[in-house]
Amino acid sequence: MKYEFYTSDKNAGGHIRPGNWMQRIASWTSTFERKRLNYNPALVPVVYKDKQCLRIDKERLLNEFPEMYESIINAITVLDAKLI
Repeated sequence: MKYEFYTSDKNAGGHIRPGNWMQRIASWTSTFERKRLNYNPALVPVVYKDKQCLRIDKERLLNEFPEMYESIINAITVLDAKLI
């Protein structure tokens, strides 16, 4: 699968707070043009299988943002976000 999808559900149970963690992390690679926030296709908040998710294209993320790749993966690990 090209993409990985992480939800606000924790692997250990419960939900991740704050509720906008996906948008916050996705903004790390986004741009702001013409008064709009544009998410990079490598890291996008989406709805997948009726759940709010953070969609990650790891290969693209590693190629475009190698300096941020480890930080992003570590943040998702620390948050204990569930992979679906």
